[in-house]
Amino acid sequence: YRGELGALAEQLGVSVDFRLDISDAERAALFQTALCVVYTPDKEHFGIVPLEAMFAGTPVLAVKSGGPLETVKDGETGFLRDPNPEDFGEALMKY
Repeated sequence: YRGELGALAEQLGVSVDFRLDISDAERAALFQTALCVVYTPDKEHFGIVPLEAMFAGTPVLAVKSGGPLETVKDGETGFLRDPNPEDFGEALMKY
């Protein structure tokens, strides 16, 4: 999917930095400096990414299903939204 995402980003004129096989230290630094973490898997049974982000103090925007329902506090540690561009876009505008 990386190739498809890279092509789409280029087509849209969006600058994206894809990083593969990052170290634990680099991942921690990215979580700590991010404005927010967008987590899109629908019906994911758990999901460690939102927990890592919130541990770093970074809010999470996640699909309102599965594991994030148990870990993300809507309006406190992030936002839970239906999986559609309008709802995600509205939440992102709050950052």
